Amino acid sequence: MAHRILGIAALLFWLWMLLHLRAWFPGLFEARGGDILGTARGAGLVLLMPLAGAAMLIAPDWFAERCSPRSQTTGEAYLDRSFWLLLGYLTLGMAWALLQLFR
Repeated sequence: MAHRILGIAALLFWLWMLLHLRAWFPGLFEARGGDILGTARGAGLVLLMPLAGAAMLIAPDWFAERCSPRSQTTGEAYLDRSFWLLLGYLTLGMAWALLQLFR
């Protein structure tokens, strides 16, 4: 449950960051270009990384069921819930480090 709370907090921070992008991350605002998220550029990926990390923290079971490779004999997922939680935290950490570069 604590992971979900941290994921929801990261999601709320992400929404707040998008609303105040020009004030808090002026370098990212300038780098993203004309389209809404600058998805064709690296700045768009930096903007979407916290969203992906928060999603992994909020619903790790969903990622384990749908995104993990499965064993052919037993049908069990190779990557369990703990892997997706770890990947969510790593993604949030990398996103935070990249966001600091654009400050």
